Amino acid sequence: MSTELESFSDAIKFRGVGSRGLPKSEYLNEGNYPVIGQGAQYIEGWTNRDDLVINPSPSLVLYGGHTRRAKYVDQPFVPGPNVKILEAKEKTQIDHKYLFYFLSGLKIKSRGYADHFTEVKQCSIPIVALDDQKRIVSLLDKVDDLIVERKQYLHQLDELVKSVFLEMFGDPVRNEKGWGKKPFEKLLKNIESGKSPKCEAREAGENEWGFSNLVRLQVVLLKGTKIRPYRVKHR
Repeated sequence: MSTELESFSDAIKFRGVGSRGLPKSEYLNEGNYPVIGQGAQYIEGWTNRDDLVINPSPSLVLYGGHTRRAKYVDQPFVPGPNVKILEAKEKTQIDHKYLFYFLSGLKIKSRGYADHFTEVKQCSIPIVALDDQKRIVSLLDKVDDLIVERKQYLHQLDELVKSVFLEMFGDPVRNEKGWGKKPFEKLLKNIESGKSPKCEAREAGENEWGFSNLVRLQVVLLKGTKIRPYRVKHR
């Protein structure tokens, strides 16, 4: 699979929504069209504003410069405020879902509520054959589905644990089962705060202590590009 790097500005055309973005004050709980912007939720609200509707043909990618979030859109929608609309230029064969995953995996350091799109435009996109792009997208979609299923499973397990606890001991606040009470300090021998040791970038030896940090699943796309899929949900 041969790979070529192409500058973002040469491969992608983009435009800002500006005043055409629907203000959050006008979002509805129900409506004919979803409002999709740069917020954490895929669909942030609903509207009946026909004059603001954008019809992807067949798809496009949204990017929030302030939130550093990418969203893949393949349905009629109304854009939220200050979001960027991205599409592949005609001369460049880029699958929009592939572009979405690329943007989702960019490691751009936060500068607060500043517009980070300047850094995005300075990136280079690894371009492979269109069939290879589709295979990569298919793989990442499956990984995304597994992550969602895993989160649902953990949520159900958490609810089960809470249910079993309440069944065995009752509500700890109401204490309807009449359990005895003791001050928390009487039950503790010692309390220590967490530690953040400075560690060398190597594995611990046989007789050494090791330090384990939070580990998360990452999928590598081509050479070193890390992917963080943003779950796409439709109504």
